[in-house]
Amino acid sequence: FFCRARMGKDKGSYERLEAELRELPGGTFFELACHPLDYIVGLMGTPTSAMAVLRTDYGIDTPLADNTVGVFEFPGGIASIESSMMEVDPFAQRRLEVFGTGGTAIVQPIGGENLALILEHDQPPCHEGQQDVAVGSWPMFVGDIEELVACIREAKQPDYDMPHDAAVQDALLAACGVQ
Repeated sequence: FFCRARMGKDKGSYERLEAELRELPGGTFFELACHPLDYIVGLMGTPTSAMAVLRTDYGIDTPLADNTVGVFEFPGGIASIESSMMEVDPFAQRRLEVFGTGGTAIVQPIGGENLALILEHDQPPCHEGQQDVAVGSWPMFVGDIEELVACIREAKQPDYDMPHDAAVQDALLAACGVQ
């Protein structure tokens, strides 16, 4: 019924990326929110509405949206995604939280080797209550590249189909005020 994600950038990259990202509708939100939104749409379906607060709080004399939050409505719930460009050690803070009526799953950092799982009842092999579940390492981009190669070789179908990708992009553009 609710997903929350956070994906930011280190403030040390601001000066280097400002000229490029200021041209994007939604700034840092446009660049980064699509990644967790991909997972969220996979879990919750196509959003029925999308909106965002796109602020400039760190940069001086720039239109770059550098401190942002988006809210997406779904038939069965809500999701929020936060993204800023003024963080310290943002990779450690990147996370995805999934809340359901039977429990909660938290991945922090995204790409980490463990998942915090809180369950109302036993769901073997996991037990009621809070526990850490080993999910293995997710080296950044490796799985995406492996999937791309397998799809090119026709060894598998893409994990996400074109309607899924369109739903993600439509919601992202709507939140950034483009649609």
